[in-house]
Amino acid sequence: MRDPADTVTAELVLPAKRGRPPTGQAKTAAQRKRDQRFRDRHELSAAFDDPAKMVDMPTSSLCDALAVYVSRGHPALAGHIMAELARRSVANVTGKTPAWSCANTKAKHSM
Repeated sequence: MRDPADTVTAELVLPAKRGRPPTGQAKTAAQRKRDQRFRDRHELSAAFDDPAKMVDMPTSSLCDALAVYVSRGHPALAGHIMAELARRSVANVTGKTPAWSCANTKAKHSM
């Protein structure tokens, strides 16, 4: 900071700060997590319209949804999620996608 009465010293020019500029709209961790859960719920509802979309959902989202559907008494929806989780566990152990999985329906739809 320069003294207003000083006429000899030049103004100091500082380089710009690195990184993303602040917007003043920063969210808390809880707000970001709430938004993520909201997106995951909508992805899950879209996945029941097309089971091939369930393959792309994170495992944590499927586990959260499974708990919700079991507690609310929706056995059909819980069964779809359990089948996808079982497919993933078999794929992790064997390294292969089982023949009965939703991933095979995804491959058929993409052709």
